[in-house]
Amino acid sequence: MMFNESKLLEHFESDKEMIFELTNTLDETYPVVLESLKSGIEQKKYTEVELHAHTLKGMLLNFFCEDLSDMALRLENQGREKETLDGALELYDNLEKSIPELVKELRGYCD
Repeated sequence: MMFNESKLLEHFESDKEMIFELTNTLDETYPVVLESLKSGIEQKKYTEVELHAHTLKGMLLNFFCEDLSDMALRLENQGREKETLDGALELYDNLEKSIPELVKELRGYCD
């Protein structure tokens, strides 16, 4: 699983309907955040990278997705440090591919 099931259930008191609704919110909002993140990376706008990666990290932590949130944290730190964005597009690509899989997995879990 891409998320920590026990932590998720504990946090939401086993309310799968709430998890499903939050999953729908994630699905509606992450594409805009990802696009803004990509733009920041391509234009080397460190503050934008930090901001949008931080937002994405929070979205992923709502579901206790440690691996994906760690990728977002690495991007956030790169933006904060304002030194280099080496590897940032690779991290972005991994997130872009993985988040739709997460949404599908969460929806299946809530059924």
